[in-house]
Amino acid sequence: MSDDNLRKPPGLFDYLESINNHKVDLMVDEAAEKAYDAFMVRRGLGMSKETIFLAARMNELHHLDDYMQYQYLLCSVPKKKRFDKWAKKTPVSDDIKIIARHYQVNMVVASSYRKLMSDEQMEALKELVGGGGADKAIRKKK
Repeated sequence: MSDDNLRKPPGLFDYLESINNHKVDLMVDEAAEKAYDAFMVRRGLGMSKETIFLAARMNELHHLDDYMQYQYLLCSVPKKKRFDKWAKKTPVSDDIKIIARHYQVNMVVASSYRKLMSDEQMEALKELVGGGGADKAIRKKK
């Protein structure tokens, strides 16, 4: 077998590096084209101030096939090393989860509710919500 048949298809960061810095076309075969994830590439380019508008344009043209999107980005993005941090999901506090569950609202609304509540009100809500289940059975036995 030749080395071409054993070659691993490029990954997400290979494509981003190709678009941003190397300017080498990685879509040389069908396996490489299958490995291209247009959504994640657009998300990666959306992290940089310099490439966010190109990523937004590709979001508008999402119906184009992967090869066309890749070629557009490869030719349009200026060559430069970019060291942008990927956005990470922030942890949600237990207080916010309790509020969201009790009032049946999403985490954003629950966060704004928490800002309006005093610590005493939050403690009362915790007692109200935590009043059932296994804890209640244990308290009865004592």
